[in-house]
Amino acid sequence: MMWSRDLLRAVTILCVGLALAFPIYPVEQTAHAGEAFAHPAFEQTWRRADAAVQAGDAVRTYLWGPEPRSGPVLEPYKESPSGQRLVQYFDKSRMELTNPQGDASAFYYVSNGLLVSEMVTGAVQVGDTAFDRRTPAAIGVAGDPDDPLVPTYATFAPLLARSPLAVGQPITATVTRTGESGTDTTPAGKATAKYYVGETRHTIADVFWKFMIEQQGTDATGKTATPFYATGLPITEAYWTIARVNGQPRLVLVQLFERRVLTYTPGNRAGFQVEAGNTGSHYRLWRESLSSDQGAPPPSLRSSASPPTATPPVTKSATPTLTAIIAEVFPDGDATTGDANGERVVILNGTDQAVNMSGWTLGDTRGHTYTFDRYVLPQDGSVTLSTGRGINTDSERYWNQSTGVFDDIGPETLTLRDANGITVDAFAYP
Repeated sequence: MMWSRDLLRAVTILCVGLALAFPIYPVEQTAHAGEAFAHPAFEQTWRRADAAVQAGDAVRTYLWGPEPRSGPVLEPYKESPSGQRLVQYFDKSRMELTNPQGDASAFYYVSNGLLVSEMVTGAVQVGDTAFDRRTPAAIGVAGDPDDPLVPTYATFAPLLARSPLAVGQPITATVTRTGESGTDTTPAGKATAKYYVGETRHTIADVFWKFMIEQQGTDATGKTATPFYATGLPITEAYWTIARVNGQPRLVLVQLFERRVLTYTPGNRAGFQVEAGNTGSHYRLWRESLSSDQGAPPPSLRSSASPPTATPPVTKSATPTLTAIIAEVFPDGDATTGDANGERVVILNGTDQAVNMSGWTLGDTRGHTYTFDRYVLPQDGSVTLSTGRGINTDSERYWNQSTGVFDDIGPETLTLRDANGITVDAFAYP
């Protein structure tokens, strides 16, 4: 059984070009499991979308995540009071309160960041028409953290202007991590172009359009939301690709929208064939780690849009940075059979430099604690801690236990602490 919050923090870190320092906004103080909602409207928005999922009454992917992944954060936005707006990060997106004086009962009182658009183009929005220019995100849109093959957000930048597929046509287009596109007729009957969106000139796959319609919901006044509230408009066509999930290659259909990435995996169980990617987690790493880029303007996402203009970088505040992040937890060890080989935890470097993890600990709420000996997490790197036996390497550490340690039923929280006992990150599951 794999606990990754619907592949919640699947960050393809192998090819992340994070040898950069992002001298701009505070993203958050260190995230903790069970963060309080930063505003009552944020909690109301979450409950409308995800409370039923958490309670087990709805069998589908989370739209936001099981809980907030940051505390309250103030980020620059020119039209907000004092030039800052309140935001809060979740696994799959970011909630924003841009106009606190607006109608609190309306869906759009809480807005939903254009995080995918920003990562694809490198254009970070800091106002209604103001953007900062950054390097597009070389972070995988789906799959295991160490998957070197899945396309990244940056992969899709050259595909923004591709011609749309005609409604009713089977989807056979493919894309690789390097951006090479082709055709595969094997999955021709699994997905079809369904709904054309004139604003961005792209056609939504039928499997995604069905999901979007089903998740429309209503606001506090009973008004039905647009199907695009959670996802935004499509910015690419849908493409088949290969993503490695739990170590196994899977055929996955991927389509990028302004606010979220949707994936369709035909082999998944009912309710989870369509999933929302971990855009919020990806964005936090990207925004904290990338530097200013004074290159050419990013490609336009809409035919009528003017390219964002670069503005001078702002000096970063003293807010603590995210040094490491627990990306995935696989509590697969079975105490009955004595099999600990499947139990592992993936930790990513969230900075632009190597992190000395000597003396750091990873523990659960039941007293199980692993202590890192002399170990340095490489820049742009990840480390997998396996409960079973093996030989330590630069990217793999072994606890050398004969049976599984972590609870695979839950609820449980794993906490990563530095050598001084200060919490670096925490991951609650299931």
